[in-house]
Amino acid sequence: MIKKSFSKSQTENFQQHYRAGITAFKENNFEKALEFFTNAIRSNSKSIILYDCRAVTREKLGLINEALHDAEFMMKLDKSSPKGYLRAGKLYRMLNNEDKAQEVYSSGITNVSENDPLYKKLQELKDKRPQAKDSITNKKTHDLIAFFPPEIVHEIFNLLPFASICMVTGVSKNWRTYIVSSPFFYRELDFTLGQRYITDQTIRTYLSRGKSCVKHLICRCAPKLTDTTMRSLRSIFGIRLQRIEITNNSSITNNSIITFIRTIGRHLKYINFSSTLIADTGVKSILITCNKLEILDLSFCHYLTPAAFDLKQGLCKCEATELCNINLNFSTGVSERTVSHLMELFPKLSSLHLQGQGAIMTTRSIANLIKFPNLKSLQLKNIINDRDLSIEDTFIKLTDSCPPLCEFTLQDSPCLTDNCIQHLVMSCNLEILDLNGSISLTDITMNNIGIYCKKLRILRIGKSSGITDEGVSLLFKSRDNSQEGNNELEIIDLKQNSNITDASLKIIADHCNKVKEINFSWCRNITGSGIAYLIQKCENSLRKLFLNECSCISPDAVSYARAVLGTYGGTVEYQFIN
Repeated sequence: MIKKSFSKSQTENFQQHYRAGITAFKENNFEKALEFFTNAIRSNSKSIILYDCRAVTREKLGLINEALHDAEFMMKLDKSSPKGYLRAGKLYRMLNNEDKAQEVYSSGITNVSENDPLYKKLQELKDKRPQAKDSITNKKTHDLIAFFPPEIVHEIFNLLPFASICMVTGVSKNWRTYIVSSPFFYRELDFTLGQRYITDQTIRTYLSRGKSCVKHLICRCAPKLTDTTMRSLRSIFGIRLQRIEITNNSSITNNSIITFIRTIGRHLKYINFSSTLIADTGVKSILITCNKLEILDLSFCHYLTPAAFDLKQGLCKCEATELCNINLNFSTGVSERTVSHLMELFPKLSSLHLQGQGAIMTTRSIANLIKFPNLKSLQLKNIINDRDLSIEDTFIKLTDSCPPLCEFTLQDSPCLTDNCIQHLVMSCNLEILDLNGSISLTDITMNNIGIYCKKLRILRIGKSSGITDEGVSLLFKSRDNSQEGNNELEIIDLKQNSNITDASLKIIADHCNKVKEINFSWCRNITGSGIAYLIQKCENSLRKLFLNECSCISPDAVSYARAVLGTYGGTVEYQFIN
């Protein structure tokens, strides 16, 4: 064995990292221990002890293949030392490769001196083979991993969502070893379950398992993540991330987002930084870097201004020409000028969400949306009349140019009229219609919706005092329940419509056999009799029922509704605000 001399400084550096690694390992901080042992190896690359420490640390982290690489190097480094053979044999058995483990133990017995204290251990491990797994009568042979060929096992696990993958690692040590050592199972890191508890260390752990195979990172409502997570993503060599969702976070900085986008943003197709600190410069870095981007969600981002989409100001070229879905809901800095920039940059836009902008959208700016001929989904809130263009003329222009429109939302717009909705429903094949807060609408609108919206699944039309039981009846009158049409409704929202009574509940119950959600909050003329009839008819499909501030409904009726719907997993919301 060739010995290498080390300077005093190198020796001190090696010992310092080694001791720090041992301390971190004892504290179960395996990621930090791995870092220290790696630094120690850089100072002393011929130490079998260091490679053994790093191998066992990698084993604890589930990095079995990397640990095996260290063990094999130990065998090459000193053939007479039993440590490499013992470590490699154990790892091969963890990978269910008994033949290779036997080969390693046999080689160790040949090369290690019989006087070595660990020589007998090698012999014992070679002679003590794992229990045979070829007997069908043995229950252990029914273990999925042991029973099926590796290709089938891989396909089975590959069908599981990420949350299930994490859960089944607790079935057995064998399962955990197999799953943790395969990076392909970590292509979609979706932390939707338990998202509030996700930390930077959690992200680092799963990124170290998936490495370059990771394609999706979904961390909605993750307030504990910091810039460290963005650095961890950038540190993965060869990663081609296609989707990132980090929302409801005030710790990740705009500069960190910019660096992340410039480093590994070219393959991103889906970006969601809703409720974060992203600013104009961050958005511009996305637009000039992400040439494959299709969906961009920047809702509730209060640091954005119209300059975010003004690339002429910086003389930059927009590379995100495939962008077709933009969500700017409730980003208060976005204005009418922003829409003008979007028209210039994204002619292929099919979904535009601009809710919550207050009174900044005029009839003129809405009419200009005809420059998006492929628009299928449009969400707005409040329109004010331009002096030269009425709201009815606006709807004529918009609907004549956007026939693909299948989702339309316009909330809290008091100037909206029945004629506007008539033009809309006659021209577009709507599936989702949200008109909550449009107080001027009447039963005429309900009649037009019933006649023209044959594929409507979601209808929200609350706070319209002009809508009565007669309007609800007209909504269903044009179609018989056995035919395609309004019986396809899944969500109905009629909250704060003061003229709605039990008659509307009975009409809905008789016609909507697929309804999943109904909102009658603040409909004070509804009684327990109507609720009982609705529950009896729709108990198999109804999952959410809102009855807040319905003062004529007794607690007994609510208890009955909860008992019946609860059998199928449904809920009833019944609250009074003092």
